[in-house]
Amino acid sequence: MNKKEILKNFMKRLQAGEKPENLKDEFKASFEDITSGDIAAA
Repeated sequence: MNKKEILKNFMKRLQAGEKPENLKDEFKASFEDITSGDIAAA
């Protein structure tokens, strides 16, 4: 999953009425997975 997809997912869930606090940890974790993946691939 790329950053754009994660962001799109995040926004979709926000619009569905989920609280940002609930999504923050999950979002942060998946974002960090991606960044560490990007760094490893570089």
